[in-house]
Amino acid sequence: MSKVISGHKRSMSFPYRATVIKELESRIHQLTADSEKQDTFQGHLQQDKDDLERLNAALRAELQNMSEKFATVENTLDQLKADNDREVKSIKARCEAMIEFTKNEHSTVIKKDADKLRASEQQVQELRKALQESELSRQRQVRETEAELKQDKIHLENLHEKKVRSLEAELDHERQEWKKKQHQLEQIISAKDEEVAKLKEFQKLQTQQAERTLGEFKSQVERNSGKMFDEMKQQMVKVEADLARSKEFREKEAEEFTKQRQEDRRKFEKQLSVLHGSHEQEKASLTKHLQAEQESLKNAHQEEIKVFKEKYERRLLETEGSLHELRSSDNIRISELQETISQLRQDILESDSLRKQEVVQLGLLKEEEKQKITRDHEIEINRLLSEKEQQRLRLQKEHSATIEETMQNTNHRLKEIENEYKNRLEESSQHVQELQLTVEKLKEKAESTKSNMEMQLTETVSQMEIEKNLLRRQQAEMKKSLKQQADQFKDQCRKLDSKLRRQELDQQEQLTQIKMEYEGKMRGLLPASVRQQLEGTISSLKSQVHSLQQHTRLLQEEVDIRKGIPLNSFTTSSPVLNT
Repeated sequence: MSKVISGHKRSMSFPYRATVIKELESRIHQLTADSEKQDTFQGHLQQDKDDLERLNAALRAELQNMSEKFATVENTLDQLKADNDREVKSIKARCEAMIEFTKNEHSTVIKKDADKLRASEQQVQELRKALQESELSRQRQVRETEAELKQDKIHLENLHEKKVRSLEAELDHERQEWKKKQHQLEQIISAKDEEVAKLKEFQKLQTQQAERTLGEFKSQVERNSGKMFDEMKQQMVKVEADLARSKEFREKEAEEFTKQRQEDRRKFEKQLSVLHGSHEQEKASLTKHLQAEQESLKNAHQEEIKVFKEKYERRLLETEGSLHELRSSDNIRISELQETISQLRQDILESDSLRKQEVVQLGLLKEEEKQKITRDHEIEINRLLSEKEQQRLRLQKEHSATIEETMQNTNHRLKEIENEYKNRLEESSQHVQELQLTVEKLKEKAESTKSNMEMQLTETVSQMEIEKNLLRRQQAEMKKSLKQQADQFKDQCRKLDSKLRRQELDQQEQLTQIKMEYEGKMRGLLPASVRQQLEGTISSLKSQVHSLQQHTRLLQEEVDIRKGIPLNSFTTSSPVLNT
């Protein structure tokens, strides 16, 4: 009896427990999925933080490179200043040497001037090459930075598209799963309806067979005589009453089963509607939340990119302005050097032409003097001597005058060159000071941006920690509520199990008493043939009931398999078979 009661208890209580446990497990899976989504969101925020730190490190590296370049430029300017001072000193020494040795070493001075012109041209070419190389390096840096920005932008767009696609795929997958579950549940309900109809038909057939057997039994009993007939009639009345009671009990059980099935169906439909509504609400809220977060992240990232672009464009403009100023100053310096070189060449050419003219004039005069000497050698010797002396004095005066003029011109030019170099040095010093001020401003801006970024990072970290704590609290509260609901369901299941046990025990006791009374009466009253026929009918009824129980067991196993309940959990019990 205890085995039968325990089997019936398991068969009646385990499906309800399984449904409750499944609902709790689905809820726990949803909570774990939400926590995993939050972890992924935190991971994305950490990645954004790492990207920002990388950008900050890259900007710091760029600032260091700019400062190093500025230091190199300052070093080059100092070297140029020293070279210019050395060149000025060398030019002064050379000019003094040229003034001192113009009479004897005019040709050597011309060669030296040519060498200087070549060296200056080489320097100009070298400066032009350096400027071209600086322009090319700047253009390369600009291209590389633009390519990096484009790659970052493309990478972020691809990540955003992947996230959106994954979310859409998850939503479609969940919708398909819900549709499949609804279709499966509808099929299960229709199958159960068909099984109930079959069971009703089979019960009708069994009642018809029982009535037939009762009629046959009545006909056989009526053939007997006297007291046997009366006792048999009484026993038949009792049997009919028992059968009527059993029939009413079966009809009540069928009605209760239909009512329970309808109530279960209504509850299941309500649960489905509630779950569907809650799922749609959660899905809508999650989609809205994700869209808002994506839009906020996109806007923040776009703003940061705009800020970085503006800063980089400002820096590029400032560097381009400084480079343009350096180019303009270098071009002016080169043009001035070229003008001085052309002036020096013109002066050298003029001095050469004057010297050639004087040589030609002297040759002509010598030829005339020779002719005069040949013609009037004796008469005009004294006159020629006096003329020669006069010419010599005049030439000496002219030569001294030309030398003084050249000295004055060279001194004036040297003074002009010194003034020009002084003005250039002042301009370069002012430009260096301006560059230093710009570098200081850039450093201040970088420090301010760094402080702002650190503040933003601290704020985001604090907000994330607050959200984490809130989510943990919500999860703990949900776990507590689910535990309370599970405890309530367990209590209800225990109460129902105890009620079912009591009812089964009462029914089994009544059936055993009725059976014992009936067998005690029938053993002394019925003949052997009638007893054998009754035992045959009883055995046939038992076999039919056994077949029905096996059929119901198979149907229940199919339902349990569909729901995910193990086969050993469902066991049937019947008072007829147990007896």
